[in-house]
Amino acid sequence: MRYAGPREVVFHGLVRKNFGCTHFIVDRDHAGIGNYYGTYDSKKCDAMASTKICTPDEEHHVTFSDTKVRTLLRNGELPPRAFTRKEVAELLIKGLQSQS
Repeated sequence: MRYAGPREVVFHGLVRKNFGCTHFIVDRDHAGIGNYYGTYDSKKCDAMASTKICTPDEEHHVTFSDTKVRTLLRNGELPPRAFTRKEVAELLIKGLQSQS
């Protein structure tokens, strides 16, 4: 792939929109772009971030596995704000509950 970081995410969003998608969720390692963002770049700034825009103080890292997030969502619980926006989490919870 010749993509990396934010530009790659925007490109994927545009392609999916062209094929009819109405929503596009981006995770911390979208399309496996390696180390563009570190695995645990959500820090004290209370959002997903890289060391370019937020201090890398390890005591403020928020560590979450995809499995833990899925478990929270299935139980109707919101992940921390640093992980995702409340509106996105609520949509995912609603979608998971409708599948049950």
